[in-house]
Amino acid sequence: MEVLSSPQEQLQFGRFDRSQLQTVMFLQFVAGGHLLLFVTRTERWFFLPPFPAAPLFIAILLTQILAVLMCAFG
Repeated sequence: MEVLSSPQEQLQFGRFDRSQLQTVMFLQFVAGGHLLLFVTRTERWFFLPPFPAAPLFIAILLTQILAVLMCAFG
């Protein structure tokens, strides 16, 4: 929000407006929540067995795709 109010910082970070910031935050919340499921389901690294169940993985993958499409096409 500080960058939005300062013209000098807008030049440094590139011009963006409130709607672009909201879109990025939405994608961060969606991806962060889903990745948290992968990280907390096992004590070891999440790419090692036991792998997540196929329905869980497919549901998360489709939700991520839907979120990106929502952001891209409104």
